[in-house]
Amino acid sequence: MSGAMHSLRAGAARLAPWFAAALGLTIPVSVAADHILMVLFLAAWLVAWRVDRVAAAVREVPVVTAACALFGLLVLGGLWGQGDARDFTHYLGKYKELAFIALWLPWFADPRWRDRAIGALLAILGVTLLGSWAIGLGLWEHLGPDRGPHNPTVFKNQITHNYLMAFGAFLFLMKAIEPGAAWRRGLFGGAALPSAINVLAMVRGRTGYVVLVVLALYLVFSRLRWRARIVLVIAMVTGLATLYETAPFFRERIELGVREAREWQPGAGSVTSIGIRLDYWSTSLAIIRDHPITGVGTGGFERAYTAQVQGSGVPPSNNPHNQYLLLTAQLGLPGLAAFVGLLVVAWRAARRLPTAFETDAARGLVLALASGSVFNSLLLDHTEGMLFSWLVAVLYGGYRRSEPAAVGAAREVDAVERR
Repeated sequence: MSGAMHSLRAGAARLAPWFAAALGLTIPVSVAADHILMVLFLAAWLVAWRVDRVAAAVREVPVVTAACALFGLLVLGGLWGQGDARDFTHYLGKYKELAFIALWLPWFADPRWRDRAIGALLAILGVTLLGSWAIGLGLWEHLGPDRGPHNPTVFKNQITHNYLMAFGAFLFLMKAIEPGAAWRRGLFGGAALPSAINVLAMVRGRTGYVVLVVLALYLVFSRLRWRARIVLVIAMVTGLATLYETAPFFRERIELGVREAREWQPGAGSVTSIGIRLDYWSTSLAIIRDHPITGVGTGGFERAYTAQVQGSGVPPSNNPHNQYLLLTAQLGLPGLAAFVGLLVVAWRAARRLPTAFETDAARGLVLALASGSVFNSLLLDHTEGMLFSWLVAVLYGGYRRSEPAAVGAAREVDAVERR
């Protein structure tokens, strides 16, 4: 290899992790910026040409293997079904981040790059939180048809905003209880509660409610002794009941959802948020009953859905707003197994991460995706799917085949203390 080529490859290798880590700043903000950084990263990776590290990640890190298996099944899904080439490439492109996990992950083997990436994400989530509160308090007039003090989203729509803020509240709290300087712990702790309030009492996205409660329960049952668990669960139930009675915004959103569910009529073509989702789900289940093994192929959902609702009052759709149903409808039961398998493998592999924070963050990420995917096709949605794939690469960059001794010892102490 010539000296010039060696220098070029070395320079690309230095740039690639910067492009990968910088995604922490752009994922909650801009799809265009994400794509620019992905192109820059891919260009740097091609010049650096670290194929051996990618192969090692696929072979040795179970969550990478599982993600590649799901993406590979989506590729194979283009060989059958009801969609054409355009439908196939459109849907497959929505899942491209799964393939990037194997490319990103080796660069995060260095804990300094993991810290930089997580720091970037926390910083932009903090900016988003401040912006949302400023809009909510009338301090910042943010132009947009659905933005304002009544629904103070900043960069994303209400569903994505609340999903990000719910997970952000979890990360802030995890950082607050992590050993470190008092000012850092106070800063993160001071961001956790406003983030939770932002989700529950300010922005309309109901998916965030579910994710926040699931993550809170995880913290209760993973970090506390059983007596403290009971007390905190009672406190959470009391707090939510109090919020329901005292916060009109929260109560109206809950009551609206219940009313829309009760008023739904199968096949009538609902115009309400919950009713439309119930139309999506019931029609998707009908597609799955007709194609349980192979599905309708990658990209075949929209045509199958249109044929299924023909003659009814339900309008066509290309998304059932449920990741489990979407993958099962397109790839059959093997698609569902691949997705659930990815979640299970990611959960189990998290115990092999170097620090307690990384283990909890990884499992929180799994729970956020698993619970949120009941109400939205999160891997199909760019920001949510990008966040999952990128954070998997970041957090599991420190994966070890055996559990780190320090983490194992800390886990044993925690288990004893929680008894």
